[in-house]
Amino acid sequence: MQIYKLFMGKKHNTIGKQIIGIIFFTIICPSIIFYWVVVKKYSDDLLQSAIKDRQNLLTAINRSLSLQFDITKELSMMIYYDKSVKEYIDNGDYSSIPNNVKESLESITNSYISVDSILLCFKDNVYTYGKTFTNLNEIRLKYEGDIIKRKGKSIWLPTTIMQGAFARKPKDYILSRAVNSKDGMVAIMYMFFSSDSLQKIIANPLLNKGGSSFYLLSSEGQVVVSKSEKEIGKKVNIKLPKENFDGNEGHFFIKDDSGSERLISYAKMTDPHWISVIIDKKSEILFDVNNITKLAVIFTVFYLAVILLGNIGIYIFIIRPITRLSEGMDKVGNQEFSKLKIPYGGNEIKYLTERFNQMSGKIRELILRVREEEAEKNEQRLKVLYMQIGPHFLYNTLNSIKWLAVLNKQDTIRQMIESVMKIMNGVTYESAQDMITIEHELKLLDSYIYIQKVRFMGFDVYYDVPEEILNYKIDRFILQPFVENSILHGIRDMQAGGAIRIVIRLHDEKSLQVDIYDNGKGIEKNEEINWSRERKDSIGIKNVRERIYLHYGNNYGVVVENNPDKGVHVKLSLPAIRKEAE
Repeated sequence: MQIYKLFMGKKHNTIGKQIIGIIFFTIICPSIIFYWVVVKKYSDDLLQSAIKDRQNLLTAINRSLSLQFDITKELSMMIYYDKSVKEYIDNGDYSSIPNNVKESLESITNSYISVDSILLCFKDNVYTYGKTFTNLNEIRLKYEGDIIKRKGKSIWLPTTIMQGAFARKPKDYILSRAVNSKDGMVAIMYMFFSSDSLQKIIANPLLNKGGSSFYLLSSEGQVVVSKSEKEIGKKVNIKLPKENFDGNEGHFFIKDDSGSERLISYAKMTDPHWISVIIDKKSEILFDVNNITKLAVIFTVFYLAVILLGNIGIYIFIIRPITRLSEGMDKVGNQEFSKLKIPYGGNEIKYLTERFNQMSGKIRELILRVREEEAEKNEQRLKVLYMQIGPHFLYNTLNSIKWLAVLNKQDTIRQMIESVMKIMNGVTYESAQDMITIEHELKLLDSYIYIQKVRFMGFDVYYDVPEEILNYKIDRFILQPFVENSILHGIRDMQAGGAIRIVIRLHDEKSLQVDIYDNGKGIEKNEEINWSRERKDSIGIKNVRERIYLHYGNNYGVVVENNPDKGVHVKLSLPAIRKEAE
């Protein structure tokens, strides 16, 4: 990851990207092809060989098991067709059992080690030869319906843990069939065979290789026989989906609870309908492949490390200095003139870097000189603009005082003069301060509005300014020209009901939004505000626009438009500047 960032983490590192591309297509890609074509081919061959071996082994085991079950079935038929037994069954009296029948059944039980018990279950009587089991009724309740449906044909019951008066609980698989007389079914026979008799069949050395596990499972997933005696008679501890056993034999892969992948090989038997299963960990089958894979990975990593170390040297002495030069050019374009570090060695790149630093320094000096000259010009221009406000406003104010003095010889004149003094003080004597608080600006505006209300009595001004932004700073007398414009050109001819509303909001953390609405006559469709016109009635608005541009640039400004219903809407976008704590 660090190497990747070294070569790819910078905007201008085209050479680094090209080197990474060369490494990828000449080293990494061949390594991946080697792994997938050679190692994976070997892995697939080994896996297919293991699957084939297990299928052959399962076929051989099933053949041996089928032979064992055929012998067991023949044994049950010997009992069924024994002359004494047959006469007893056809007789119809089952209240007791003759000695010759007992001798036949006991002889079979004693002669065959694998036979643990033989039971004849009549309607009211159960006759047992061999071991007596206390959980027989559970078996009868569970399977008797299926046995009767077979109408005398044999049925195999999976290995069950038997209960009785003995220390070691036997685990027996069961052969059962209905016993029929001339008049129909009269009893059910159960023959219990020790699962130990099947252990010799599964004691194949190939099943003990590695971590292979063999199971003979009933159709319900119950273990009939297994290498582990503890699992016999229980459900297999690995979930094996029934839908995967869709053929007579085959294999599939599953993941156990730990996330390990396992190979499941199976082969079905025809009678009984049990399934032989071998379960292997895929990692153990591919143990040799995994070792080869590890060696291939180690070799590839070592090879890549050597190649990358060489390229790091190329990066340090060639790519990084070129990248710095490219980034330095971008910075110069953004008016950042920091010096570049001189690279190691005495090659052409070092020479270029030294010349670049010299060029960058000269450009910086030129830009600073131009900025100083431009600042001086702007300062002189601002002074002229501020001086334009006083005469223009004073003309209108004195005109109002003149008419008031002519018409009314009252104390109102004093108030008007005081208002004029406040305004002149704000414009003239405080001119050293370019910016004042919004609160101060609104007080100056109130003085101006008082004077205009004496002249034009049919209007009111409303403020909507949150208290928390009163301490934000704006240019002096930036709102007055727009209020004046609303009065003189919008509502002066209205006898009553004229209204001007001033709304100031913090638009975001960086800007203020000032909205001035009036309900006057609005702007005529054929009239267009032209900021370049040197008209007496537009000089104040034009002045505000130029002040905003000179102080804050093109990101802020003024928009004048008609209200949707009536009047004019002025929108000022200003920077949000907080008053510094004193």
